Amino acid sequence: MIFQTAIKLNSDSLSADYCPNVFSAIVLLIMFIYPSMTLKGQVNNSIDFPIEKKVVLNESLMMSYYDMGHGEETIIFIHGLGSNKKAWLKLMPYLSDTGAFTLYAIDLPKYLDTDDVTLIGMKHYAECIRLFMEKMKIRQSIICGHSMGGQIAMHFGLEHPQRVDKMILLAPAGLEVFDKDNKKWFDTYVTKAFYLNQTDDQIRRNFDINFYGNALPENAEFMYTDRINLMQDSIVYGRYVDYILACIGSMLKEEVYNSLMNIEIPSLVVFGKNDMLIPNRLLHPTLNVEAILNEAKRIPNVDTLLFDQAGHFVQWDQAKMLSENISKFIQEN
Repeated sequence: MIFQTAIKLNSDSLSADYCPNVFSAIVLLIMFIYPSMTLKGQVNNSIDFPIEKKVVLNESLMMSYYDMGHGEETIIFIHGLGSNKKAWLKLMPYLSDTGAFTLYAIDLPKYLDTDDVTLIGMKHYAECIRLFMEKMKIRQSIICGHSMGGQIAMHFGLEHPQRVDKMILLAPAGLEVFDKDNKKWFDTYVTKAFYLNQTDDQIRRNFDINFYGNALPENAEFMYTDRINLMQDSIVYGRYVDYILACIGSMLKEEVYNSLMNIEIPSLVVFGKNDMLIPNRLLHPTLNVEAILNEAKRIPNVDTLLFDQAGHFVQWDQAKMLSENISKFIQEN
């Protein structure tokens, strides 16, 4: 889950001689950490950055987003922990090229938007989705969430089922259960100091572990660069770390596992067979990806897929195949 990512991410900030077991978790857990920045033009010969757009949700919140396509079906993409709308830039063109979809990749409120951590949380983010749909005059949409974004999508589906046509969950958080001892582990090791003490090499490994082959693809190099650039501003970076910690706390507190059977929306759950972040190898060493994917079957109307040659960031590792399976799922449901 996104939890693992977060967990190991914090672990990653530990020094090697602090705690060998926790340090090894660093290499396994980590997630995406990069800022929301407005870029235009081509990053390399395969990834293009659309023009960033913004919409005012209310008097205190503004949301930035990318849009693409003009099809009849609408899909809203929700990124994972520490990530942003750029996380969808490899998948979106494949879906847009079908001509069937209007696509929105949104940025959830975070460090660059606000220093008010009370605005951060799974249920609050679900409310942000509702506000976005209201402002964009979207009556109903397909909701697609990755990792933490999957947990947010499930909260939104439970709170506003009439607004969700179908749900697509990619390596979603929320299917792995963390008990009291697990949560104490988070409190002990996942701290602001751990994040602030990460070295560039640890950050690089954090990104690598998200992808198949444990290597950040060349066309995703901007993720690492953005992260390093973010660290140059200590105020913004400190705000970013506060955001990460608030999200982790919310994921642990605002669980969705016991409500999965109440989700009646047709759902597609996809994991990469080589996901190194979910399940959490440190806290749940006997679990594997297949076992977590099986938990998704608690959702009454669900299809599940396990992709070869794909890690946690399945929408990047297998963008074309995922696009084809998303299109098929939508057509058949």
